[in-house]
Amino acid sequence: MCAILCLRSLYTLVVRFVAELEYMNTAISVVLCFIAFKLIVKVMFDYEVAVSLSLGVVVVVLALGAGFSIHKQNENAAEIYREAEAGT
Repeated sequence: MCAILCLRSLYTLVVRFVAELEYMNTAISVVLCFIAFKLIVKVMFDYEVAVSLSLGVVVVVLALGAGFSIHKQNENAAEIYREAEAGT
């Protein structure tokens, strides 16, 4: 239950970046799938995934999503700049 509440808080923090960062939807989907997997493992096999591992996965996935999105934005901006330079 705590994982769901924490994930909800995390989601509200990240949701404002989704409009600007293209890959954040994918990153959030991966985080949600990981949390679902973690809950299923807990219920079916009575095994708890370590909190540090869970936080690490969430941080890495969100950081990768943000990093790839920012990289793509920079590439798009550079392409627009090159096109503007070529047109003048």
